[in-house]
Amino acid sequence: MRSLSTFTPLLNSMKKQLITIVMLTLSNLATGQGKFELKNPPDTATLLAEGFISTSINERDFALSADGTEVYYTIATPQSTFQTIVFSKKDKNGKWSGPEVVSFAGKISDLEPALSADGKKLYFASNRPLEGSNPKDFDIWLVERNGNIWGEPKNVGAYVNTESDEFYPSITKSGNLYFTAQYKDGVGREDIFLALLKMVNMKNRLLWIQPSTPKVLNSMPLLIPMKSLFYSLATDEKMTPVAEIYTWV
Repeated sequence: MRSLSTFTPLLNSMKKQLITIVMLTLSNLATGQGKFELKNPPDTATLLAEGFISTSINERDFALSADGTEVYYTIATPQSTFQTIVFSKKDKNGKWSGPEVVSFAGKISDLEPALSADGKKLYFASNRPLEGSNPKDFDIWLVERNGNIWGEPKNVGAYVNTESDEFYPSITKSGNLYFTAQYKDGVGREDIFLALLKMVNMKNRLLWIQPSTPKVLNSMPLLIPMKSLFYSLATDEKMTPVAEIYTWV
């Protein structure tokens, strides 16, 4: 007879799927309508689509497609013990669909979506296993789509991911990857790293080279492709939270 521990991964997966269903149900029960405007820039700082995207549950990590017809973001449990990525699409009448879990998510913690400029690739952080069913540390993952169908996520590889946690991917038009990581020898608790995409002549393919980081304590990178700006939320060198925004042109 199998022991209960044999079924633990399956039970955990079922539990997370149930949590996802509950979170989505709460989100879809919101009273807001599926119409909202995305102005660039907004006149004032307000909640985005209050009652529709911004609801009573936790939403974060907003990603918008270049044509303005798709949004991807993270919904999370109150203590962020589980997170998943949802999306909404705008139809020709300007109405947005109710949030749905993306096809590749919902079974393990996936968060912090970032779309490529052409909308064909989506980068995100996840503690999904490389093999088996037990969660690991957080890595940067990549999923590509053909038409409207997303494929299977792939780990971006050892030049970016380590045994420590990597978070907050942000991709440039040229394919360079910004992300944050929690390394023992880092400047602070989380630092920003840049992995340059280079052609490897011997293998005739593109690979990210070893990441580097500015000598400033940073977290949460965000690229603004139209403005060529890079923002980060930071603390000072004494680990004092200052919640400042830094800009690179």
